[in-house]
Amino acid sequence: MRDYANATLWGNQLETLFQSGDIEDPYLKAVFKSYYGDTRVMTDGIDVSLAQYRQAAPFFEQVDPIKARAEHVMFLANNLGYFLHYKGEIDEANQCLERAKVLLGAQKDIFPQSAIDELEITLNIDAGRFGQAVHVADRELTMLDTDPVFKKVTGHFVESLKACALLKQAQFEALNNNEKEAKALRVQALKVAKDAHEHAVESSDGSADTAVVGRTLLYLSQAQSALGHAKEAQENAQKALKIFAGHYPSEMAHPRQAVAHIALGDALSAQGKHEKAKDAYLKAEAIFDAITTKKAFDDMSEVWARLVDNAIVRGDANTARRCLAAHKETFDGLHPRYIMMAAKVASV
Repeated sequence: MRDYANATLWGNQLETLFQSGDIEDPYLKAVFKSYYGDTRVMTDGIDVSLAQYRQAAPFFEQVDPIKARAEHVMFLANNLGYFLHYKGEIDEANQCLERAKVLLGAQKDIFPQSAIDELEITLNIDAGRFGQAVHVADRELTMLDTDPVFKKVTGHFVESLKACALLKQAQFEALNNNEKEAKALRVQALKVAKDAHEHAVESSDGSADTAVVGRTLLYLSQAQSALGHAKEAQENAQKALKIFAGHYPSEMAHPRQAVAHIALGDALSAQGKHEKAKDAYLKAEAIFDAITTKKAFDDMSEVWARLVDNAIVRGDANTARRCLAAHKETFDGLHPRYIMMAAKVASV
């Protein structure tokens, strides 16, 4: 219902009950900690939520795996795995994905299967496998077509992930001078992002200011910037930032806030407002630095690439070299974006 205030209220009351020690059933403890962690991100941020998830893990191991299969899969794929991804702990997130796949096995339960697919899409994006991410997204959307109710609940998220992957793939097509293919991917991303936004508003019962609506605005904004609709893109990025400010405990509490600043920087860059764009990109970098540990995910790579382009336009060689070095340290010297960035910096 997107009613985070009531979810937090009931979660806090239940936490008091669980802390009393009167409840011994590990199944109840595992499921509660999993849901409670999801609630706490809205009030306390990712680290507090992740601590709750880590408390849930040993309780799940004490439960009959058949009895708790769906909840355990959701915990691994939708909660713990996702929050590890947010922290940049990609290896651990991949371990959660593989464990979830083994637990689900040949079961055809659409709810946990969709969580697995969504984490797999995300980790493919993190690894730069954008085409595979789109393939998994299309597979899940086909599955969701068989269940209109559940498609309403989660279809917008899958569509947003698909739009994200298409936009990133378009970047690499452009790097390889395949401008026609890059434009086609951006046009497709814009359509998918518009669908995602429409479906998110529907999922939120018409409300335009829920966190899930804000998430869809990120990739709608980036697609608009990529196709020259910079003013609309700026408006949507600012809407997303305003939505997130009303849902998260601070302006640096969640990676989606960083992506919103990247989207804002893109829109400003497209209008030639490079100083303001620099501030947006630096804010995104600061949020990632505050939240993450290893930072080895594609959004971090992307913000450094944006900062290099922005620094070159502004004639700021020091920032360009700093971001190039940071990218090489976090990823490697063979990463496609690093090669592109190094060539640009060398020409300054």
